[in-house]
Amino acid sequence: MTTPKVFNDPIHGTVELHPLLVKIIDTPQFQRLRYLKQLGGVYFVYPGASHNRFEHSIGVAHLAGELVNALRTSQLDLNIDDRDVLCVQIAGLCHDLGHGPFSHSFEKFIHKARPEKKDWKHEKASLDMFDYLVDVNELKLVMKQHGLVLPEDLIFIKELIVGLPDTEEAGDQKWPYEGRPEDKSFLYEIVANKRNGIDVDKFDYLARDAHHLGIQTNFNYRRFIKFARVCEEKQKDGQKLKDRLKQICTRDKEVNNLYELYHLRYNLHKNACHHSVNNIIESMITKAFLKADEHIQIQGSGGKMFTLSTAIDDPEAYTKLTDHVYERILNSSDLTYASGGPSASEGPSASGGPSASEGPSASGGPSASEGPSASGGPSASEGPSASGGPSASEGPSASGGPSASEGPSASGGPSARECRSMAEAKDILKKIVARQHPRFLGERTLTENKAMITELEKMKSEDKEEMQRRQDDKLKAKDSEVHEEDLAGCKYCKRTAEPEDSEVDKLKRRWEKELADCQKDELKAEDFEVDIVELNYGMEIKNPIDEMRFYNKRKPDKAIELPKHQKSVFHPTIFSEKLIRVYYKKTDKTSVNKAFKHMELWWENQRSNPQDTEEDRSPGGNIQNNE
Repeated sequence: MTTPKVFNDPIHGTVELHPLLVKIIDTPQFQRLRYLKQLGGVYFVYPGASHNRFEHSIGVAHLAGELVNALRTSQLDLNIDDRDVLCVQIAGLCHDLGHGPFSHSFEKFIHKARPEKKDWKHEKASLDMFDYLVDVNELKLVMKQHGLVLPEDLIFIKELIVGLPDTEEAGDQKWPYEGRPEDKSFLYEIVANKRNGIDVDKFDYLARDAHHLGIQTNFNYRRFIKFARVCEEKQKDGQKLKDRLKQICTRDKEVNNLYELYHLRYNLHKNACHHSVNNIIESMITKAFLKADEHIQIQGSGGKMFTLSTAIDDPEAYTKLTDHVYERILNSSDLTYASGGPSASEGPSASGGPSASEGPSASGGPSASEGPSASGGPSASEGPSASGGPSASEGPSASGGPSASEGPSASGGPSARECRSMAEAKDILKKIVARQHPRFLGERTLTENKAMITELEKMKSEDKEEMQRRQDDKLKAKDSEVHEEDLAGCKYCKRTAEPEDSEVDKLKRRWEKELADCQKDELKAEDFEVDIVELNYGMEIKNPIDEMRFYNKRKPDKAIELPKHQKSVFHPTIFSEKLIRVYYKKTDKTSVNKAFKHMELWWENQRSNPQDTEEDRSPGGNIQNNE
């Protein structure tokens, strides 16, 4: 293929992609993104949140091309060439290859299931998946045919996905990357901008998420691209590396547009990603994954079997891991799952998911008859066969795990009665389907309660130290606590133990006990659930726009900090808040009303904490109740 391919996108309109990008799209590793919801569990709250990482990745590739070409056209002295443009677009296309089921929730699951992987993030998995995609689909020759220089450009693409490291913390004053020299440092800010977070990934997901959620936006990414220029700050002796690099700047008059970007990000996080119901649902999904972990057997390279948490170690197994794992747990018998997964004939159809013959339409992908031709992918009847993937008729192996033939034999597994942890995982997911999740009682900001904030930060610090010491085998050390009579034949249950509580988890358990003990009645601590939510502008307590550099009309090539006289008094001055939320697991009205009274009394007890100031004890407080 030598001509670009045209896609019709609901956000960006007509999108034209280079033939090499289309070649990457038509691989099983990229097609997998069709079956990963962009917003994870938010789909259980917002019916419109059915979009997937597939279309988001295409959108990022498009915007990456728009921004780099705008810079190339307006500033010829930057020496941006065709290789640079193509590499930046490929990085945008492949930046999310490493996401797991239910996106960011999967990272939380991995951190609990495998504490030694505390630093694992989807960006690292994206690099592994990109390497695997290139190798297994033999794309190196195709890349060379389109003008890329290997391995230099492969290294550059992966560096772009990660973004520039924080050289200030490392104390390193040398250029850290191999893909491009220091004078092209601005290219590293297009897909993953670690300087201030203003990049095309954010442009696309903010516009796309808001569109599907029905949330109005005021940020205009097209204006940012229009006014973008590469500038340098005035050179000084002893200047930090990040301050001497060329960087992407915008006009000083565009500062309000940037504040709109971060205000929109905050609104989406508060009202969708951290919606009170979404948070509890994703917490339940994480618990179900922890219980089902060892029962999900996925065949990887060399025929080796991997679990839900170990699939991240093998790209072939990880390619088969999508949101469909939710339906795998929910809809097949315990016997089937202890034996390695549903057969192709079972499929996840019981839950409204597709049968093997229907294709994965329930997950947001096309039905077999429709095909994804509108988006440029192969039709369902064709399948991703051009790249070695299975056709739709081969069952759910491409989108969620192995067929029955891939796992251990059914005759060697336990009976349904014997598999307790799998039954518990299914029961959790059934409660989500029936909307029997814990009831949200109310929330309160912790900003004013200095004692609670201090205690929380102390626990978080202790968690970091503990995670350094904890070994993976500690997760398996509690076998003696498992009742063998309940697990008669299930080898997976016998290996599975509850992960240890972190220090923050222990603090939550203490607060839950305080909630139950507020009044003398029958309410129990285990029926309460406390959640801590942190919202910010992406840089904890910092203002990311302080890290942005601007230029003015008279000096368009000089990067400057925004002058004080141009900073509006209406701009925010606080950029982070912590919320504490209280849920109650019983759903009957009488119990919920009692729990609500406990919560109100507990709030009052916290307000009167002797460590708080007079202002903290003032009447009213910042409480939002779910009445």
